[in-house]
Amino acid sequence: MKVKKFLIAAIAVLLALLASCGTTGTPGSSTEGDGSGSPGTSGVSSGSSDTDDSPLYVADYLPTPDLKGLEFNILNIDKNQTQLILEFAPDASSDNIISAALYKRNNIIQNRYNMVFVEDVGGNYKDLDTKFSQIISSGETKYSLVTMIQRYAFAKAMSGYCVLVDDLPNLDVTQPWYVQDVNEQFSIAGVKVFAYSDECINLFEQTMCILYNKNIVNNSQNLVDPYDLVKAGTWTVDKFLEQARLGTQDIDGYEPINDNDIIGIVGTQDFLYPTFWIGAGLNSVKKNDDGVPSFKTATDEKFITLMDKILEYVKMDGVFFDLWVDTPAVYQYPDPGESARMIFENDHALYTITVVSDIMQHNKMKSDFGIAPAPKLDETQESYKSRVIDGWLKVVPNTNKDLFTTSLIMEALAVESKNYVYGPYYKQALQGRYTRDDEGKSNEMLDLIFNTRTQDLGDTAWKSSVSTIFMSCFARKSATFASDAARYEDEINYNIKKEVKKITSGELGGKKS
Repeated sequence: MKVKKFLIAAIAVLLALLASCGTTGTPGSSTEGDGSGSPGTSGVSSGSSDTDDSPLYVADYLPTPDLKGLEFNILNIDKNQTQLILEFAPDASSDNIISAALYKRNNIIQNRYNMVFVEDVGGNYKDLDTKFSQIISSGETKYSLVTMIQRYAFAKAMSGYCVLVDDLPNLDVTQPWYVQDVNEQFSIAGVKVFAYSDECINLFEQTMCILYNKNIVNNSQNLVDPYDLVKAGTWTVDKFLEQARLGTQDIDGYEPINDNDIIGIVGTQDFLYPTFWIGAGLNSVKKNDDGVPSFKTATDEKFITLMDKILEYVKMDGVFFDLWVDTPAVYQYPDPGESARMIFENDHALYTITVVSDIMQHNKMKSDFGIAPAPKLDETQESYKSRVIDGWLKVVPNTNKDLFTTSLIMEALAVESKNYVYGPYYKQALQGRYTRDDEGKSNEMLDLIFNTRTQDLGDTAWKSSVSTIFMSCFARKSATFASDAARYEDEINYNIKKEVKKITSGELGGKKS
């Protein structure tokens, strides 16, 4: 199905509604930097305030050409095929605050450049992957951007089908509307493959967090509120695991402990274990000083020691309940993730490890819950690290013949999303509506999670060959992390080296930073 949407002038009601959404201190309205707005600086406008509609961020290095009514075509996912916020061109009549913010952002850009966004719906994520291949093979030049899930986008980039960041002239990835730590992971051998900006709201939606049942915490003499531990800098893996053990309760008197009792940590395998090692600042695929990645985890003592420690608790009755492995007695749903949500929501787990977007799903939970980041390895770790499991990208196909205009619009989308979209999403939809009134503690934790987002190439680009090794060990409850990693090391590094060679040779485009 194809839907063509021409966006018209913004209506005054929506403008008034969104005028006050960029409150200082939220991710949508940071005030760091010197205010110049030139490349290499913060891009902050010093003249904005909370009471007017002027932008807080200005990319004043961008030109403002008259595009003479240009149709800027984007192939996007069908919004009915995902629960994430991936809508691009909503109708003017929408009363959803996020849709209204997107509509406003788009109109600002359209009016500035005398152009119009045209959104074509391309089905689900697999359909988009197929259609992207068809675009390349046919040489079709219609689409300036195509929305793609990260792992598929990376594969297409390695096949030479995507335009890399360094070949897009109007992008300045040093600006505050780019997610620096995540983008650094995708800078390989000095070549920027992808660049996430605040246009990609779902990058935050797909960031991992820990939810905890406040009632269980408050009713126990042995448990401590994780918020207090985070603030004290003592929210560590050891503390988290031991609190999970202490929070486990056998309610019905039958073994083993399951979802009829109180579990320590509930979740699915792909959510659980990589969140630990990435939160601990340990990557399964590391880069050397030249930015060249490799897989040498078999001899990474810190990494293997952490895996062994977690496995000790996995083997304890009721501390972990992995819905990919463990069978629930009560909350049986076709989707293991839904089972995990229901177990936590009905007070049968102290903790759940999940994505930020799932916070909204717990709006009807009777018990209060709190939010925390993944724990640090130990108290010497400088900062918390928040794992991003995925992020949909606006990919430029190599059939695109106007990279100047495409990159101009991409940069405008990035800065105006930070100005007008992220504030309403973060403050009103996520914080104000879907988290409990807890004196701002949940908001504070979400700020921390937002500002510490990162990824591991072994959990994203090479997930199918790397992180699955360790998840398999946990599923089998087998302490063979080092030997299993060693068994596949040569094969994995061979494949990594092939792709690095493509990148460094210039075969895929781009340039070293």
